Amino acid sequence: MGSSANAATVRCASCGAANRVAFPSTGSPIACVACGCAVAPAPTDDPLATVDGTLSRPTGCGIAFDASLLGEYEIERFLGQGAFGAVYRARQKGLDRVVAVKFTTVPDTAALARFHLEGQVLARLRHENIIQVYASGETQGQPFLVFEYVEGETLKDRILAAGTLRWNEAVDLTSKMLEGLTCAHDQGIIHRDLKSENVMLPSGGGLKIADFGLAKSETGSSGASRSGIVMGTPGYMSPEQAKGLKLDARSDLYAVGVILFEMLTGRLPFTAPSAMEVLTLKVKEPAPTVRSFNPQVAMALDEVTARALATDPSQRYQSAREMADRLKAAVFHTAARATRTAQAIKRPDASGGGTQRVRIVNTQPPPPSRTPVIAAVVGLVALALAGAFAFVSRGARPISVVATPSPSATASAAEPAGGFVAPRTIVASDGAEMVLVEAGWFIMGTDDGPRDERPRRRVYLSAFYLDRYEITNALYRRFVSASKGRIPDPASFSDPDLKGDDQPVAGVLWREAEAYCRWAGKELPTEAQWEKAARDTDGRRFPWGDESPLMRARCNFGDLARAKRKHPSLDGLPLDLLRETAGASGNDNFAATAPVGSFRAGTSRSGAHDMAGNVSEWCRDFYHDRYYERAPLSDPPGPGPGGFRPGDPRTCRGGSWKDDVSEKGLRDNECELLCTYRRSAAPLKRDNGVGFRGVMSTHVARGLLKSGRDR
Repeated sequence: MGSSANAATVRCASCGAANRVAFPSTGSPIACVACGCAVAPAPTDDPLATVDGTLSRPTGCGIAFDASLLGEYEIERFLGQGAFGAVYRARQKGLDRVVAVKFTTVPDTAALARFHLEGQVLARLRHENIIQVYASGETQGQPFLVFEYVEGETLKDRILAAGTLRWNEAVDLTSKMLEGLTCAHDQGIIHRDLKSENVMLPSGGGLKIADFGLAKSETGSSGASRSGIVMGTPGYMSPEQAKGLKLDARSDLYAVGVILFEMLTGRLPFTAPSAMEVLTLKVKEPAPTVRSFNPQVAMALDEVTARALATDPSQRYQSAREMADRLKAAVFHTAARATRTAQAIKRPDASGGGTQRVRIVNTQPPPPSRTPVIAAVVGLVALALAGAFAFVSRGARPISVVATPSPSATASAAEPAGGFVAPRTIVASDGAEMVLVEAGWFIMGTDDGPRDERPRRRVYLSAFYLDRYEITNALYRRFVSASKGRIPDPASFSDPDLKGDDQPVAGVLWREAEAYCRWAGKELPTEAQWEKAARDTDGRRFPWGDESPLMRARCNFGDLARAKRKHPSLDGLPLDLLRETAGASGNDNFAATAPVGSFRAGTSRSGAHDMAGNVSEWCRDFYHDRYYERAPLSDPPGPGPGGFRPGDPRTCRGGSWKDDVSEKGLRDNECELLCTYRRSAAPLKRDNGVGFRGVMSTHVARGLLKSGRDR
């Protein structure tokens, strides 16, 4: 645990995540940034430090801490503190080597028994994947242990920094953990508190299992048991440990499964607002699969993790050796499959392909017009709209590429023959230009806004294409025409202030927006896709950055122009009086929706226009105010559909021409234009402030491009 002048780092007792808290602390708990459990701030950063910063005494132990305390060990600096002990870096004078010295910080009898047991356990274990104890001692009644010093990081720190680990690295580290546990289990030692925070990764490579303070001998006493007390870390605890039952080696294997799950997904299998809720979930619910959070993980590896996380110990691996053997088999299966896939990619495709021609244009496109290009549509386009409309099904749709490869695209072009380099821009079958949003991690949510936007976290998304502009009235009219009366007109078609061809379609029901997207070979975006396209990877507040929308005309929102439209009697008033009377700020000169692309200064980094303002945009997701607390960290699909009905609220994002913006709302992070703002909307209500745009996966784009080339 470390600190700065104004904050300290405290580890969550449930998941081990590092949390920054005010220092000196107020004593009030905070919510863990990773799992949401309550985190109690430490009373001080260094348990041996006095107010003036000098080393004084271990907390609660009541002895002087001076140069003569440890004899040949010279304390150099404080390293960190866990629930029961504090660790210092020291130098062993006689051998001139760096060591770690651990003191117990809880003076009760049970804690001292645990402390002594840890030294005894580690003295029996000699393995390259288990941290080594050099010596133990006691001075003035204060026990201490001397360990090998590991320069590096914890596995928890690596996961937090990387988000997820590559599958081969996760497998390698898991194999090393299992080797170390095999050594311990062979001698009847159960760790009982295995977690990523207790796994050290030396800077030179390798792995060390640490902190055997809760270890238990299967044939003897642990010195840690106390009637009615469950010891361990809830996020990593086995179900039988949560129930206070007798444990064996299979409990440690459950913890290994949790850590493997964590490495592959960036999160724990079970998360809840409190530790007790986490334990209840473990006992009552089966663990989720790895692939439900990270579909890129191979099925064989997912199966290994699932078996390790079985609620019933008899359904798990029965030994660390068995799990290690199965892990090796999964690696062989995964590697063999990857090899076959690579060989298949290298072979030229001799198939005949589809029936639609694709036009590839390798010239620099002209500056984008406010009116998207209307491409020729081949054949009748239709779909089945569930529960509402019966459309004629169709085959593959044409798309065309309109872009010169960017430097990044050119750099990635060194692929095997038959490989796919996603172009930066495409034009879909409806004539709408789409921009590429590349695969990778981004910051989603915030810790400073309403509850439904929390927590702030890193999320991985696969690459996709997004409509550069909101779908316009002109494009939507073609869709209505193709439906031959099955799709009603939206609200914007009959409103003189909203019906311009270049203005976004507005007043569209959710199912109608979904139907349009299917007709055009697209989908509505998930909330995660929408937010990444708007926010990019740097966690910005607005699509253009962090500057207030009141500082410069960057988007169309409910401002003075709209106020004048609503209240014609206000026209002609002095500006200050108009602001005071109408309660509005700013002036974008549009009383209702603006032609798409009117605010170039508000363009997102991905190249999408009007992600803030103009019309709010339908997303694919059902709305749930607590979804972020348990959402996957890889391609989150949105909540449900289990437990939801077709008429339940969906999510809208981005704000609209009707939304007022105030300085107070901006300060309080309650502004509809923010990239993180989530709105619950009735899917069967026509709101003239709601429109949409579509997305297309790169896999779909690749197939359509390929079908055109094959023809």
